[in-house]
Amino acid sequence: MSRVSIEDFLKVSGVELVRRYGARKVGDTYEIDVLHVPWTLGPWPVHSRIERGRDYFVGGIKVEGKPLGDIYVVFIGDNGNVGFVHSERKPMFKCIRVNYTYPIGIQLPNYISIKPLPLVLSDSRYNLLGECIDMDMEVKGAIVLVTYVEDLYNMHLKVDGLALYEG
Repeated sequence: MSRVSIEDFLKVSGVELVRRYGARKVGDTYEIDVLHVPWTLGPWPVHSRIERGRDYFVGGIKVEGKPLGDIYVVFIGDNGNVGFVHSERKPMFKCIRVNYTYPIGIQLPNYISIKPLPLVLSDSRYNLLGECIDMDMEVKGAIVLVTYVEDLYNMHLKVDGLALYEG
């Protein structure tokens, strides 16, 4: 699927949402998985096993620029989604659980809804803290999510040989 601009995405008809983005009709809205929207960067295939209680080093992702908000680098699997926060602010937490839908700065039309993506995030940059993870998980891919839509245009993201290494 080729990427379209956010502006074009927000103008798409219901039929196109189903055809191009895999939306499903729920009541009066079209619900879309956050993995298919234009502000989700990736996914990149990653095949790894994250074991509970272990620390992991993330290699191959470099975020350049000063983001307005947090940038989440997330590893997605069938039984969980875990990642780390890249931010200019000082670390504020060890582990948090959030439901991500869309960044600040986007106004969705009333006929589009985004299915929340549950995330477990570590504030330890480039490390996934094993104690944040409730169970072992198989990783299928990686994505990058922003908390402010402006960061999609202000930051530079380099992905090279993305991998997880046990620390």
